[in-house]
Amino acid sequence: MKYTKYIVLNGPPMSGKSTIARELSQYMNERHIETVSDSFAAPMKHYISTALGMQYASMPKDAPRAELSGYSVREFLIDLSENYIKPRYGDGVYGRWLSHRIGRIQPSPSFVICDDGGFTDEVDALGAGKAIIVRVNRPGKDFSNDSRSYLDNPHYTFDNDGDMAVLWTKTRALALHIIAGHVHGQ
Repeated sequence: MKYTKYIVLNGPPMSGKSTIARELSQYMNERHIETVSDSFAAPMKHYISTALGMQYASMPKDAPRAELSGYSVREFLIDLSENYIKPRYGDGVYGRWLSHRIGRIQPSPSFVICDDGGFTDEVDALGAGKAIIVRVNRPGKDFSNDSRSYLDNPHYTFDNDGDMAVLWTKTRALALHIIAGHVHGQ
């Protein structure tokens, strides 16, 4: 029986998670492995994009904004999430929402690639054995000004030194390793 695995990229801001996610998805799709890119924070990103009238990917995340009462986009979303959404719906809410969105896709993709995992409760809400954690490290990048951190779950380690040629090679090797594990039921 086929079921979806979630590849969760876990690392600090600017560590290369989105770039790695795009390359993983492209490489797997070229090999006819069904992937979907999604985000634990998709509802939040949609909300702030609608409120500010701009694409989330192009927003400056750390600059204070008058329309957010002086909060930066990052600070505003952290405050909204940690002080309003999670207290009402529980710490695993974003994992449940992600699982629900993916569960509506038919046929089910083999992999969902998430570039923003950083909370154990979110990953646990996906279901036992469904998450493949990839911990992304990059020199000089850390979790200051972010509510996320490194997950304690078992993980692959991915070191990104910023060299794009090396990044592509390492991403493809990671994809092949994940695909092989999925085929053999790991």
